[in-house]
Amino acid sequence: MPKISYKFLLIILIVSINFSACKNKKQQQKAQVQKQEIKNDTSLGPTVLFKFKNKIFGIPSPVLVSQVVKKMNLPYESSLINSTDNATSYISTFKKAINLGVYSADLGYLTIYKQNNLLTDYYKVVKQLAEELDLLNVINQVTINRLEQNDENPDSLLYLISTAFRDIDVYLNENDLQKIGALILAGGWIESEYLLTQLYYKHPSKQLIQKIGEQKSPLANLLHILEPYYNKNDRDLDHLFESLAEISSLYDAIIIKYQYDKPEIYPDKHLTVIHSKTIININDIDLQKISKKTAQLRNWITK
Repeated sequence: MPKISYKFLLIILIVSINFSACKNKKQQQKAQVQKQEIKNDTSLGPTVLFKFKNKIFGIPSPVLVSQVVKKMNLPYESSLINSTDNATSYISTFKKAINLGVYSADLGYLTIYKQNNLLTDYYKVVKQLAEELDLLNVINQVTINRLEQNDENPDSLLYLISTAFRDIDVYLNENDLQKIGALILAGGWIESEYLLTQLYYKHPSKQLIQKIGEQKSPLANLLHILEPYYNKNDRDLDHLFESLAEISSLYDAIIIKYQYDKPEIYPDKHLTVIHSKTIININDIDLQKISKKTAQLRNWITK
């Protein structure tokens, strides 16, 4: 990966884990008392835990959503990402923040598909928007250097990324930037949903229907995160919230069922692995409605 990928990774973290990716201390203490780790391999997809106003929410990282798409062996679709030419038209804080989320998701998509000829241009746009929002220097240079030195060590990277999470969490809280963080998160989710729904019409598959259906719960979580800022004399945010709420209401027609198999218990490792299968029931009409509304919202935030 190009050298810029480490800065890119940290900016993606602002999108994907801008409040906190770690469980709160009470949960950690409870886990220590129980001395029992539980893993769930449900097919809901890669999810990151967010702590926001003392509540825990799960929302898929845009980067990991792109990884899921790549694993389906779907071809790269250049027409689906937001053009860098649009960046100069983003003047308001709202447009800058939400499109930082959009472009970061696109940058993840480009990285996963190894579109190296476009990475530099998209990185520059992400960097520019992050600078304009005073977010680029959230992570200290020491952490960035250590990331570059430990790129082949997954355990070290995980620790360093956790450090980055903490830096971001502290920075947003101390500087009253949680609203900006929520907008970045929303932009990343919308772009990921747009990618999934548009890919379905280009390459229909049960797997994509499954992944689209699995966005029902993360969308509800996103609305919880945005709700404190709704109806606060911000027309753009109000329109965003109402549009997402409309998509959420369309998701009400989707029925999600879980089938659980016998768990695997490893007493010596204090580990329990729960096996489950997610069944998504959605018809073409409802899928079309969700896709249409998502495209309308995405086009509005990127215009």
